[in-house]
Amino acid sequence: MIQEEENARQGINPHVLRRLLGLARPFWKGFAIAALLVLVATGANLARPYLLKVAIDNHILPTGRVWVVDQGPEAIQVGDLSLRPYPVGIHPPQGEPRYTLQSVGKTTYLVKGVPPTQTTFQVQQIAGQTVLVDPLGRSYPAQRLTAQQLATIRQADLSAVYRLTLIFLGIVAAQFVATFAQTMVLTRTSQRLLIQLRQRIFDHVQQMDLSFFDRNPVGRLVTRMTNDPQALNDFFTQALVTSLNDFAMIIGIVVIMFQLDAHFALVAMTLLPVIVAMVWFYQLRARKAYRNVRIKLAKVNAMLAENIDGMRIVQIFRREKKQHESFDATNREYLDANMRQLLLFSIFYPAIDMLGSFATALMIWYGAHSFLAGAVAFGVVYAFLNYIQQFFRPIMDIAEKFDILQSASAASERIFALLDEQPKLQDPPHPIPLPQPVRGEIRFEHVWFAYQPPRWVLQDIDFAIKPGQTVAFVGHTGAGKSSIMSLVSRFYDVQKGRITFDGIDIRELSLQELRRQVGVVMQDVFLFTGTIADNIRLENPQIPMNRVIAAARAVHADRFIEKLPDGYQTKVAERGATLSAGQRQLIAFARALCYNPAVLILDEATANIDTETEQLIQEAMATLMRNRTTLVVAHRLSTIQHADRIFVLHHGQLREAGTHQELLARHGLYYQLYLLQYKEELSRRQSAFSPAVGQGISPQRS
Repeated sequence: MIQEEENARQGINPHVLRRLLGLARPFWKGFAIAALLVLVATGANLARPYLLKVAIDNHILPTGRVWVVDQGPEAIQVGDLSLRPYPVGIHPPQGEPRYTLQSVGKTTYLVKGVPPTQTTFQVQQIAGQTVLVDPLGRSYPAQRLTAQQLATIRQADLSAVYRLTLIFLGIVAAQFVATFAQTMVLTRTSQRLLIQLRQRIFDHVQQMDLSFFDRNPVGRLVTRMTNDPQALNDFFTQALVTSLNDFAMIIGIVVIMFQLDAHFALVAMTLLPVIVAMVWFYQLRARKAYRNVRIKLAKVNAMLAENIDGMRIVQIFRREKKQHESFDATNREYLDANMRQLLLFSIFYPAIDMLGSFATALMIWYGAHSFLAGAVAFGVVYAFLNYIQQFFRPIMDIAEKFDILQSASAASERIFALLDEQPKLQDPPHPIPLPQPVRGEIRFEHVWFAYQPPRWVLQDIDFAIKPGQTVAFVGHTGAGKSSIMSLVSRFYDVQKGRITFDGIDIRELSLQELRRQVGVVMQDVFLFTGTIADNIRLENPQIPMNRVIAAARAVHADRFIEKLPDGYQTKVAERGATLSAGQRQLIAFARALCYNPAVLILDEATANIDTETEQLIQEAMATLMRNRTTLVVAHRLSTIQHADRIFVLHHGQLREAGTHQELLARHGLYYQLYLLQYKEELSRRQSAFSPAVGQGISPQRS
């Protein structure tokens, strides 16, 4: 897994990214709804500063509305004048008298005419009439408004502010609802996608042949089903759709700013090239730092898994201090990698914030000059300050989401590599059904097999096992005994020759039908988390409880099961840690008997059994092997003396075959194995070649 991280692509693979997006295609409706909700929330976010600008310039400040003389129903009486408010932003024809409101200090005047905005006036009395004079000497007749008159004439503006306030609150509520709904829809859609993806990976892994598991450690496969899909979840929930919000915010802010004031917008964009350069530099550095963190994390995980699995060895040989030092060094490497990544993070984000502050200060300085010069309305300056502060957040978010995209690209590349790997063992296009009833006849016809050709594990193996026979395989470690057992179940395919089951080449049978007829009991029994009963029937609902109990009684497993607190419903700890090796083995025998296979494989099934338990199993063996073909692998020859035939393997070749007595009489390899195991017994009798040996002596195990 560490090497895999080191060899991973440093950039984003476009082909993998397209396949990653292809995963989302069946769920496009959910993602489309989420995208629409994102746009709604973004639009609401962009509308808020603009609404405030409208409220300030058109209704709160007194200079935004023009009044005309009118006697209609909308007219407002101010002194001797009957005025009607004209729509904001639309000026009446030049021939009509126009009136505006202007403030001087805390006093508001009704002025005849439309003076330049944001002009400083002086109040003067000319010929007994009040006028406002601007810095250029232009005078405008004015009438001072009382508080009641001001309230009357501003009633329309006050009503408009109320309406804008309600609209503003409605937009805030819409943004909240859209954001909440988008989060729920996006998370639910993403989780549905991940559930389907994990199930797809799990189903794919279950279909793989054993050679696949020989090449791939368990930790790597678990990572493919947990960590890597989680990286994709981060991509779909935090990057895919939400990036639309960031880009929409940036584009929307730019468009609105240019619509408000193009010159002002150009000034606001002066720092944009600096920001782009900083983001580009950060991405180059962050990519390397992120990759280094992943490599160091993989080393930490590998070392943790290795030490937890080997904790007994660590404690027995008192290696705690040394392992502590090794883990401390690896852990510090991971810390250093994280600190380097954190340093980049700590520089980039404050730098972007600082640029945002510079941009805000520039807007305040330039906006103040423009406002005081009458070149821009105060509401525009206020809106620009809001938009410029909002402008930098999506830029930082996009930089952060690039890391998520890179992580998702690397994770999806590993997932697709796993899914693209096809099992070497496939069902034939048209499987041949086994003849009924199934007899259990097995033949090896000049079989050659190697896990890694041309290093042959089996060479020209040729034998036949008749239905109902019990056949044992013996030989030194590495002779090929367990390989033969694996080939019978077709966990691997042979390179030369063929294996037949009831006269049919097993490659022409469906894997499911073949393996349904083969029961295997291994030396290392694996128990699943669950109850005793569930482990016997492997949670197969078609096997009733009475059949489970009958199988347990047949192998004498009921003797210890019924003593457990909850009997057959007793919970089993992980891998059966609370049960002894003998008890686990008895459960495995009950499991095999419960499925009633035509062929039974016992691969060192009694190797870890104590004497008392072995006696129980030997008593049940006759029942277990009756009317079924049995293949036994055993190092202890005392367990196979009554086999119908014994095959002796040596360096992958079938060297001897016969019964126990026949093989002893030949004084060959089997005899040598027998001699090694029972040397003390044979020495006491002082007759290594005594006929009594060939008559089936059963000495004590050494």
